[in-house]
Amino acid sequence: MTKTITKLHFNGVDYNIGGAGALAEPTNIAVTTSGTTATITWTDPDDLRTIPPTSFSKSVLVRKVGSEPTSPTDWTVVVEEPVRDTYKTTWYADTALTKGTDYYYRVFTYATTWVISYGDSAKTVWSRTFTVTFTETSSPSWFSPVYSDDATGLTAGSTDFDEFFNYSAVRLSTAWVETARITQTQSWWNGQLDITQLWDLTTGDNVMIKFPIHWIKMTKSGSTVTLSITDDPDKASDGYQYYAHSRWTFSSPVIKDAFYMWVYEWFNSGNVLKSRSGQTPTGNQTQATFISYARANDGNSGDTGYEICGRYQRQYINALYMMKYGNPDSQTEVGRGFVDWNSAATTTWWTNSQLNATYGESTGKYSMKLFGIEDWWWNVNDRVGGTCTDWNKNLYTTLSGFTWDITTSSPYVSQGTYAPWTTSPCISAIAWTNGAMFYPSATVNNSSYNTYWCDGGYVGASRLAYAGGYRNDGAIAGAFHLDVYLSASNASAISGARLMFL
Repeated sequence: MTKTITKLHFNGVDYNIGGAGALAEPTNIAVTTSGTTATITWTDPDDLRTIPPTSFSKSVLVRKVGSEPTSPTDWTVVVEEPVRDTYKTTWYADTALTKGTDYYYRVFTYATTWVISYGDSAKTVWSRTFTVTFTETSSPSWFSPVYSDDATGLTAGSTDFDEFFNYSAVRLSTAWVETARITQTQSWWNGQLDITQLWDLTTGDNVMIKFPIHWIKMTKSGSTVTLSITDDPDKASDGYQYYAHSRWTFSSPVIKDAFYMWVYEWFNSGNVLKSRSGQTPTGNQTQATFISYARANDGNSGDTGYEICGRYQRQYINALYMMKYGNPDSQTEVGRGFVDWNSAATTTWWTNSQLNATYGESTGKYSMKLFGIEDWWWNVNDRVGGTCTDWNKNLYTTLSGFTWDITTSSPYVSQGTYAPWTTSPCISAIAWTNGAMFYPSATVNNSSYNTYWCDGGYVGASRLAYAGGYRNDGAIAGAFHLDVYLSASNASAISGARLMFL
């Protein structure tokens, strides 16, 4: 950073800002926020072995609204600290701030030579919590979402929700070095996510959507449901869950900063599951084959890396959908998708030219996309990893170690018993607990699938799960469609898988 040497008269003393006799810059300034408090840490510089010595005198933390402080007298002195590195590992708390205001912080270090040095500034990035409350009723248009907390004043469908979700498109390689995996990034902007800016969608690396971590909480009282999503990690102790971004076990999770969901439905490239444009999704494979081909991208054993889409990643994306739209009728809100009397699966590419991050139309003959993901519902069913039922329809799930058989053994954990089934099972109520969020808990007979949650839901005994719907499912398909129906040996042409990385 280029600095101009200037004079400063402060508390009866003349100082130089920069130049000869200055200590090195203070470094590593970091600002985090929670509620209306900002916590700041930084590293002070060492003394210089000069004659006479150039020694540390004190650090002054300055705060300014709207722009960077340029001197210790530019706006508000927060704290003066004469002991070096007091706030290197123990943060200083700046309280009673106005949430949402841009506060800039900079540290100025005073030397015994009456010379001041300073480093980079840091700005507050406020954590936010979005909450929506709705009522499960027979008509989805009567769910009547009411937004609160930091979503107060927003309207359903607003792109402000996408900005908060902060997803982006990437090309993810199979490199073993974690930091080398992302080869290109295209950020969401003003409602659009131009996937074509990632070169060569048809070969090479996997085209994915990156979802940074947010914490989710759902409560239910009678038919009234409250869903909250936050980027505040302190909320984890308040009952918010982070399963979509976790590996290992529920009791000892390894929490990741983001997970990656492929843009396109899978196809088989040399016995490796790939996400690329211009391909026809491959079916007729068992769960064991899908899992094996997914992990073949990087040779992992199921605890980290490439995997088929799991229950909690699908749950997370559906939570984002419900927060943004507040209406479970996803075919009306987004688009019908490729679901009506189609003789074969369609090639992955249709939504490339549609720049909106979420897109759909009403004919039932073309693909849709949600948050950049093509065919989130329809075309072919997506198998759901880490999910099965036992002989009594108890739900079992896991964060890691997805298996291809029906199991209740560790690391799988029971999430409760939900046994809805009717002749034409339209989901009428969903579970809300952390382990079973959005899992169908009740169904009604409705062959039109236009009431309550508007999607089909079936739970069988000793079965694996698939979601979304396929090319001929019509109104039964949608974001919340979930069938726990497949045997371990099933290799249907209408069920595929969706690649993820975590």
